[in-house]
Amino acid sequence: MSLDQRVLTFLETARGPVTEGDVAAAAGVDVGTVKASLYRLMLSHESTLEVREDGTLVYDFGRELTRIGGKRWTDHARALGRWLWRGFSLVYKASLAVVLVVYAVTFLALILAAAVAASVASEDESPTLGAFRLVGLIFRGIFEFATHSTAVYLEVDRYGYAYKHYEPKGPTLPLRAPQPHAKGFIPSVYDFVLGPERLEPDERAQHRELASFVRERGGALTVADVQALSGLTREAAERLFARFVAEFEGEAEITDAGALVARFPELRRSRTTDHDEPIIHYWNEYEPPYEVTGNRWTRNLLIAALAGFNLACAGELLSVFGADGGWLWLGAVPAALFGLFFAIPAVRAPWVWWRNREQHRHNIRKRIFGAVFGTGGDTVSLASVVAYANAHRGDAERLDAHRVRALFEETLTELGGERDLDELGHPVADVSHLRREIAARQRAATAVEAAPTAYSTADDSLHSPAPSRRSAGKPGARPPLPRPPTPQLTPALRVDTPQLTPAVPVHGFAAGQPIPPPPGVAVPVGGDGGRRVGASQGVRGRAGEAGEAGQGARGDGARGEGAAGEGSGGEPR
Repeated sequence: MSLDQRVLTFLETARGPVTEGDVAAAAGVDVGTVKASLYRLMLSHESTLEVREDGTLVYDFGRELTRIGGKRWTDHARALGRWLWRGFSLVYKASLAVVLVVYAVTFLALILAAAVAASVASEDESPTLGAFRLVGLIFRGIFEFATHSTAVYLEVDRYGYAYKHYEPKGPTLPLRAPQPHAKGFIPSVYDFVLGPERLEPDERAQHRELASFVRERGGALTVADVQALSGLTREAAERLFARFVAEFEGEAEITDAGALVARFPELRRSRTTDHDEPIIHYWNEYEPPYEVTGNRWTRNLLIAALAGFNLACAGELLSVFGADGGWLWLGAVPAALFGLFFAIPAVRAPWVWWRNREQHRHNIRKRIFGAVFGTGGDTVSLASVVAYANAHRGDAERLDAHRVRALFEETLTELGGERDLDELGHPVADVSHLRREIAARQRAATAVEAAPTAYSTADDSLHSPAPSRRSAGKPGARPPLPRPPTPQLTPALRVDTPQLTPAVPVHGFAAGQPIPPPPGVAVPVGGDGGRRVGASQGVRGRAGEAGEAGQGARGDGARGEGAAGEGSGGEPR
């Protein structure tokens, strides 16, 4: 049985928080090996890192081990529903495209007939060629089922919240200068039934944003930072924090204040941040609303009129000729197609209304998040949060304390705050754990300056040998490297000092012995107290410590000063 399997077996038995020592004792291996195994399991199983009251770091994999990405039956049901909806949308768009083609062919036949007549009259084929180009553009627009491009622009909902929106597909045949964010008629027909595509966040973008935050803010991260960036509940943020620590080889530690902080030295070792994910806090990225059609009301009115005309014609054909033979395709199929044309938006409308209530609530929650993190103090109140949110609202709606009270209490619970009531019965919450974690991360974050490059293949001249005499005169030969100048040593002043006690040996030399000079440096010879000029770095004989540049050696009977050190009482040479 492998080590990871033995650790998994122990975790299934423990069914709760464990320390590295607990696992090491059960597995019979050292703590370092156990830590590496726990980090590997954190990559594949849901887990959290917690701090006990005594300051011990514990790993919690829950009462039952759950694999990351493991889906419940509800998740499978949602996935199946999305797959069925996408399949239905594709089939319906294809069916609708056939109807549009029939109309297009009928309409373009008249255009081509007129173009051919004009060509015969003018003996020129340019009108015909222009008509065929027109046919190609219309058919391409019909079979381009995507109603938007990948470009994104900012839009504002009716409450004043700015959100990201896909750029719609423009008109196939622009008859005049297109307006900003104008949508073509054919994409409007598809969106009338199925609704426009909503911009959804990328699942992995959250991990990239956390990595960018760590790199920009000094290489440290806390659970409070995860909540500020993602808006997750405390429990979900702890799971994401533990997974991120395992993925990016973080080093979790507990500060003196009892806060859990993770350092990421590998993420700090970088020469560029050009490709990092933009850092946008949870409260600065509002959710887009849901839309029934995403069209202007005039466009919806025109599309509804055309669909109603087709539905009426199909119903008339069925009432006159019945559903036998070829009339089935001309009557029943268009009747079913355009019946769904009105039925689907009618069913989607209440669903969109309900989802927009949730979307509005989520945007208010974002503002409460921002106010909690923006205000100071270990305790926040409903009044202070609402006042802060309204003071920084910009174009957004003004919040009312009475209406958002329930959402305030729910949000503070999700943040891990302890809710209470003040003397007036107003809700307050203790968020000292957030303040403590943010302060710990700020203290742990260190600005790591880029070290000088020791070697670079871009410029190897500093590490190449000097050219020989044979190559010195050749074209393209490197010039000889300049020799470093010999330092000019200034004679030190002679100062009489009292007798000092012998010092302990320093760097292998005892006090009172001459310090050997560097190669190539002359050594003046003195008499009594014989000055010996050493290197620019002296030695303190009394303390036995290396001195800074410009200090001399303290030995028996002499003291060095100035740019060069002096030995003590050496014999003259």
